[in-house]
Amino acid sequence: MRQFNMEVSTKKEIDGKNQYVPVGSVIVYYPLLSELGIGVSPAKYFKMVEGKEVEATEADADAFPSYSDERVQYVFDSVLASVKAQARNRLVSNTATLKEGLSIASTVEELLESGSNNKGEALANIREAGKAFAAFVKLPNKEGKARSEKLQSVLVSFFSSPKSVITGDSKMVGRLEKAISSFVDTLNDEQASKYGRHLAKLLEAVELNKSLNEDDDSDD
Repeated sequence: MRQFNMEVSTKKEIDGKNQYVPVGSVIVYYPLLSELGIGVSPAKYFKMVEGKEVEATEADADAFPSYSDERVQYVFDSVLASVKAQARNRLVSNTATLKEGLSIASTVEELLESGSNNKGEALANIREAGKAFAAFVKLPNKEGKARSEKLQSVLVSFFSSPKSVITGDSKMVGRLEKAISSFVDTLNDEQASKYGRHLAKLLEAVELNKSLNEDDDSDD
C-alpha cells in the first residue's frame, strides 16, 4: 500500500460567494492494481508540484502511479476515488478528525473488510449510478444521434450486471464501453467517488469479454 496526504476542505460563504476552505489533512493509504490481483505495473510515477505534474520515482513517498493503458488507468483512478470516498466517510463532517472508534484502512485486507461492512451504502450507490446512467443513455450520443429504446435497454441491463457483460455480445459490450466513457465525463467529483467501484467492475468485465473473444478467435 502507498499513501498520500489528503487535504480536507469544507464549503463556506465568503464575501457572498461559496468557497472551499481547508480544514486540515489526513494520511490515506491506497493499493496498486497489482495488490488487487490485477497483473499490471505502473509505467511511471509522478507528483504534483504547484498544480503541475512532475516526474518522480517509486521511492518518492508522495508520488502517484501512472499506467500506460488509459483503460487500466481508469480502473486505478476509480479505485483511488473509492479509497478517498471511504476515508471522507470516516471523518466528522466539515473536519479532518476521524469519527470516534474509526480509523483509515492501511492494508488491502482492512480496505476490503471495510468495504464489505458498507454493503448497504454500496448497493445504494449502484442503484443511484444505474438511474443516472439510464437517464444519460436517453440523451443523444457524441455524434448527436439518439439511441434506440432497444439499445438503451441493453446498455442499462449490462450496466446493472457486470457478470452479464463478460459473456455478452462483443459488439454490444463495445457500445457499452463507449457509453461508459462518455458517461464518466459528465460526473462530478462526488458522483465519481460514489460510482467508481461499480464502474471499475464494469470495465474489468469489458476487458474479460475482449479476452474471451480473442481466445475464441485463436481457436478458429
